[in-house]
Amino acid sequence: MQAETGDRAVVHRGLSADWRLFLILLGIFGIGLSQPFFGLIGENPTFFVAHRSGTADIIGLTLLIFLGPAAAVWSIAFAVERLAPSLARPLLPVGMALLTAVALAGYAWRPLDLQIEVALPLVILLSILAWVALRMDLVQRLMINLGWISFIFPVLFLGLSPVSGLLGGNGSSSSESGSLPDALNDTSVALIVFDELPLATMLDEEGQIDRARLPNFARLAEMSTWYRNATTVSTQTSVAVPALLSGELRTDDPAPTVSSYPSNLFTELATTHRVEAWESVTRLCPSDVCEFPDLGWSLLLDDSLIVVQNQVLPPGVAQRWVPNINNQWTRFRQPRVTRPRDVTAEDDWEFPWDDLEQDLQGQFRSLTGQIGTLDEPAFYYEHVLLPHSPWYFRPDGSGNEAEWIPWLDDNTWPVGPDHRRGVLMYAMQLELTDMLLGEFLDSVEATGRMDEMLIVVVADHGGALQEGLPARTLLPETTAELAAVPLFVKYPGQSVGVEDDRLAEITDVFPTIMDVMGIGELPAERMAGHRLNGEPPPGRTQILSVDPQQFQAAVDRFHSFVPPGQSAEPLFDALPR
Repeated sequence: MQAETGDRAVVHRGLSADWRLFLILLGIFGIGLSQPFFGLIGENPTFFVAHRSGTADIIGLTLLIFLGPAAAVWSIAFAVERLAPSLARPLLPVGMALLTAVALAGYAWRPLDLQIEVALPLVILLSILAWVALRMDLVQRLMINLGWISFIFPVLFLGLSPVSGLLGGNGSSSSESGSLPDALNDTSVALIVFDELPLATMLDEEGQIDRARLPNFARLAEMSTWYRNATTVSTQTSVAVPALLSGELRTDDPAPTVSSYPSNLFTELATTHRVEAWESVTRLCPSDVCEFPDLGWSLLLDDSLIVVQNQVLPPGVAQRWVPNINNQWTRFRQPRVTRPRDVTAEDDWEFPWDDLEQDLQGQFRSLTGQIGTLDEPAFYYEHVLLPHSPWYFRPDGSGNEAEWIPWLDDNTWPVGPDHRRGVLMYAMQLELTDMLLGEFLDSVEATGRMDEMLIVVVADHGGALQEGLPARTLLPETTAELAAVPLFVKYPGQSVGVEDDRLAEITDVFPTIMDVMGIGELPAERMAGHRLNGEPPPGRTQILSVDPQQFQAAVDRFHSFVPPGQSAEPLFDALPR
């Protein structure tokens, strides 16, 4: 029997589906669901950048994540209470107790890495305790107050986290951005940024580009200046690529957008050059210069759901049933080279190529097809996620069906045969990358403009290939593979290769291009990079320095899997199945 107290949500040892119950649900879902999502994405605004989300998208998703689950459960409770009151009386307290238990248990099973066998008894125990506690008027009032307090979660997410930098200004026009004088010459520029490409995997036993295995990188080295001691400034693409494009190295970890880096290659060259660009992860090109396809709300919602599941489910459940979110910023559900987590290496499984949404080869070839089609000075830019994992492709671009790498936590390499399989899969995708580079060079040569163009080919960072160690975490053992990257600059008029052993960093790309374009004086107070076509600055150090012995050890280690001069494909095909 209900007691009339004037407070409809707090009834005699019971709950009722009114606005106070909605507040209780907001509090439960706030601490158990929305805040874990806001906490992770708030520190990783590149999630929204990669989805090309505008202000309306970000605010809409925030409201949906915060209000949606509570509204859905409240609506069910309201319907049940109105249509089947006798069922609602036991169902409401049991359901609320279970939701409360799951919300609280999430703060134990994720940090403690509790598997489902331990997480389930914990939820049962907490559910019993919550069922008893929620019968108390005081606890119900406290939960209502928690609901009010939970409104601070979306406010902090939109107002104080790095995501706030994406609201309103992430698509600034070029007229609001560039700050340097116009280029003084009409040299066309091509900048290709490969992703997750360690220099140690490109060399032969003499320390030269392995011509037999990577003929087109070797061909590029013969016509350009190869800066052999170039390093990245970060192992995170969202930091490294903006530093490369702007010459700045920001320490405040801003979103990788034009509003955070208003002076960059896009904004500075847009006034004199036609820009043909593809940004995979960043948004430094102003909206009035570059047009990128809208990825759509459905992908944003689907990826957000996967983030939520990874954040709130027990590790044993997430690892088995939910796509991993550690390797990329979007399209989490698209097929991986790795099998689904619930499929063992012995199970029959066919890689679903028809579902693969991101055509990396076609994306790169779209740049190749632009070369020579423009009569005006142009800036061609491509950041292609190759040879970045997951490793889909063989050297000819065909698929790598049904191959499996059982990655460990934090993208850590397995040991034994699975590690060897993975290294060879990487090496095959690198050979495909070399083939695509050759198509680009062929296209430039076919135009007759190779001599006059400025061409820069670089990687944003490397990747570690050591068994039992993480692929992208800076450790003393992995620094040589992660930091040392290829950097080739073919200057206008250059046709003979030069090897330059100065200490270089990817931040040098921006001032070098600006200097070639006739913009000599750059604001030294914000420049982390130095122009490469001049005397090296005295006493220069690198942010991520590479020990020569460790680098040579990385080269030798790779040669133990792929000997110099050999393709990885026959070695891969010879592996036992």
